[in-house]
Amino acid sequence: MKPTAAAGNPRATGGGTFEEENFSGELGTSTLTFNAIEHNGSVSGHLEHQFRGANFTHQAKIDCLAITENQAVIGGHISNAETITFPDNSTLAIPEGTQVVFAVEDNGEGMGATPDRVSDVRVDVIFEGPDCHAPGSIPSETPRHPISGNIQVQA
Repeated sequence: MKPTAAAGNPRATGGGTFEEENFSGELGTSTLTFNAIEHNGSVSGHLEHQFRGANFTHQAKIDCLAITENQAVIGGHISNAETITFPDNSTLAIPEGTQVVFAVEDNGEGMGATPDRVSDVRVDVIFEGPDCHAPGSIPSETPRHPISGNIQVQA
């Protein structure tokens, strides 16, 4: 049985679509859904990221959450092994347990609010890099892509 969020638990949740570059530098639409909730010092949640620029979807179990004001850095590990096939037919294997880190920014609600934003979703196949408690150490963590959807960050 999964724990549910109690009032006041730190959390970041949301989803939507945004434009991001593929491995060739071309823009494409991606879809992101996630939740990360802290329960007595531990974090649980999930991520699903459909990256159309490389035509694959990855899922991750979230186990790290760091909130500063209206931004959250979220981390976890890929829950199922994946293989990406590139246009030149080369492939990249992403083993189960590979680290994933991304950041989000909640800019409020309503028609007059600035759009919420999301960073690139970093999948660290080469090495186990910094976790979500080291914000700023990974340039791709900066939430820079406006997202058509909704993100909620609550400390």
